[in-house]
Amino acid sequence: MTPDTDSIEERAAKRADALKAAKAHALQNPPDLAPLRELARIEEAEVATAADAADLAERAAAARTAREALAVLDPGPDVLAPPCFGAELPRPVLWRAGGDPGRGALIGAGEVAILAGPGQGGKSTVALALAHAAGNGGEACGLHVARGKVALLSYEDSPARLAHRMGWYGAPGEWKHVRTAPAPAPLWAADPEDRRESGPSAWWPRWWGAVAGGSPVLVVIDPASVAFAGAHPSDGAAVRAFLLACTEEAERIGAGVLILAHDTKGARNETRAGHGPGAGMVSGSAQWFDGARAVLHLSGAGPGEKRLIVAEKSNYGASGWGARLIPRFVDGNKWRGLGFERRLNRETVAATRKDWATGPDAKRKAKGGKGRIPAPDGGPGL
Repeated sequence: MTPDTDSIEERAAKRADALKAAKAHALQNPPDLAPLRELARIEEAEVATAADAADLAERAAAARTAREALAVLDPGPDVLAPPCFGAELPRPVLWRAGGDPGRGALIGAGEVAILAGPGQGGKSTVALALAHAAGNGGEACGLHVARGKVALLSYEDSPARLAHRMGWYGAPGEWKHVRTAPAPAPLWAADPEDRRESGPSAWWPRWWGAVAGGSPVLVVIDPASVAFAGAHPSDGAAVRAFLLACTEEAERIGAGVLILAHDTKGARNETRAGHGPGAGMVSGSAQWFDGARAVLHLSGAGPGEKRLIVAEKSNYGASGWGARLIPRFVDGNKWRGLGFERRLNRETVAATRKDWATGPDAKRKAKGGKGRIPAPDGGPGL
């Protein structure tokens, strides 16, 4: 909107004039908010083009001011309206492999799901498998993902390490549909003057602006604990606001969002005992579980470190189904991610959990023995 040759002060003055004109138009021509909405859109897009930290702060502040002005003047949708008969459901993004996406997709465009599991349990590996599948076949780890682009926000792996792990599933040419963030920052931040208050960080509009430009079908945030580092994960109000904000961004860009999160010690103890992890499986506030449209749980108590992924919550279809996953090894026992072994229904999920809790591998672990196949190439283990 403004040339890069302008100083920060000059740009700020021009932005103030543009905002004043857009607000005046909205007040004089109610309910015509088109100029103000367009200004807010432009300001959001410009955050992604910031040249340095000072430029980023200035552009983020301008975008926030435009959003706040729009929120004050925009009355929003009608409080009451006729039912939306005939409206199309959101495009399915993630559903059970071999299932009908029209009859109970886990999430569609504009919706958020969570994949919870223990640290080093393979959550990031499953996410990479799904990201690869989005452009190369559709199915991975017992799930089907819609074909399209993927935006991957990975906080815990360096760009080189992430690229190495992506190589487990395919050559570089098979990843042209995926974009990653080489230098990510937290998406949520606490108010410096009142740590009890939190909201989108300065990097939030930069990330979502860049994501919107790529038009992905799936956005992966890995893990929630870092993306949400500006607030406490047990703060229910902050978690609810974060998930709602992610949902609004997902609706705006037409993508599904998959957030990876740690599970609780109680959930791990329950799965080791052969039971389900329970509704309190996601570490932190119960709002993580309650606020997501679907929650998957990944556990790893099987022989040879097989994994079990189960749909513990599905707002739009059946839950309790899952899949058994197996480690992939090639070239002399080198770890190459997780592969699909077989689909499971509710009954076979329960039987598998019971079998893994009482089998010889579980007994060996209880005695202090090693219950996994070595993974010398940096593969995850429990």
